[in-house]
Amino acid sequence: MPKVSVCVPIYNVEKYIEKCVRSLFEQTLDDIEYIFVNDCTPDKSMDILRRVLVEYPQRQEQVKVIDHKVNKGSATVRNTCLSAATGEYIGWCDSDDWVETDMYEAMYDKAKAENADIVCCNYVAEYSYKRVFETYPYLEETKEILQTLPPIVLNSAVWNKLIHRNLYTINSIQAYEDINMNEDLGVTLRLRYLSRKTVIIPKAFYHYNRLNDASMTVSSNLRYEEDRIQCARLLEDWFASQPDRDSYKGMINTIKFAAKAGLFYHPALKNLDRWKNTFPETNKYIWQNRAISFYDRAAMWLSLHHGGYIAYFMYKVAKPVFRVFKHHLQKLTQFPYK
Repeated sequence: MPKVSVCVPIYNVEKYIEKCVRSLFEQTLDDIEYIFVNDCTPDKSMDILRRVLVEYPQRQEQVKVIDHKVNKGSATVRNTCLSAATGEYIGWCDSDDWVETDMYEAMYDKAKAENADIVCCNYVAEYSYKRVFETYPYLEETKEILQTLPPIVLNSAVWNKLIHRNLYTINSIQAYEDINMNEDLGVTLRLRYLSRKTVIIPKAFYHYNRLNDASMTVSSNLRYEEDRIQCARLLEDWFASQPDRDSYKGMINTIKFAAKAGLFYHPALKNLDRWKNTFPETNKYIWQNRAISFYDRAAMWLSLHHGGYIAYFMYKVAKPVFRVFKHHLQKLTQFPYK
C-alpha cells in the first residue's frame, strides 16, 4: 500500500498540465501513487502528460491512467479516482494547479505524527497581477469551528487536504453524482464531521490557478447554480440523520443561503422570485451571513423589503461601475510577476 494516492482529474488543461505534473512527479515523497482520470478531454492534455512522464522513469510504475469513454463531469471523475486509489491517504490536485515539491511528504508526516484523519494546508491563489495567500485562522479543527465558521473560511476544496482513505471507505463517502459545482463541499464537509482529528499545516503548499478561463470556478450558468442548491439539500438531509444535527443547523443555513446566491448575483441568471422562494427560511439570516459582502447583503435585504428598484440600481448600475473602478485600481497598484 503506498503512503499517498494523488488523484488528478484531467479536462481541457493543455496550457497548464505540464507545470502541474512536473510538480507532482518531483515530489520528495517516494512512496506515492498517481491516478490521472481523463474525462474525455478534447485537447492535447493527455499527450502532454505522456510526454512529460517519459522524463520521470522512476515514477512510471506509480502512475495509473483511466480514460472515460464519454465526458462524465467532475463528480464522477472524483468517484473514479476514489475507486482506483490504494494509498493510506488520498490527496487531490486539479490539473491546472501546481504544488510545492515537499507538499505530500510534509502532509503525510504531519498526519502520522498527529494521528490525524485529515491534514489541511494553506494555499496561494495565483492571478495574472497578484498572489493572494489564503490561510486558516486555526491549527486544529474542532466541532465548534466546523459549526460556526462559514465554508469560505473553512475552505471546502479537496485539493489542499490529505485525507485518510478509510474515512471515505468505512463511511461510504463519495461525491454526490451529477453535482459538478460544489462537489468538493459535498464531500469535505461530511468527512470533516466524521474526522477524529483534523489539523492544519500553516504553510502554503498549494497553488490555486485563477488564470484558467475554462475552469468551472470562474464561470457560471443555471446548471451550476442548480448544482449548488441540490448539494445544499443533500447536505441538509445527511446532517439531519446525525445524532447531534441541531448543533449544525446554523452551518447548514449558511450553506443554503450561499447556494442560492447566484440566482441573485448573476445578471444572466437573475430571478428574484426564485431566489426568495428557494430556502425561504434562510432569508431572515441575511445580516448574519458575513461571508457575503455588506453591499450584497444590503441589496438582498432591499429586495426582500419592497426595495426592488433600489436593489436593481445597485446591481445594474452602481456595482458594475464599482467593479470597473476596482479592476483598474488593482492594475495600477499591482506589478505583474513571473
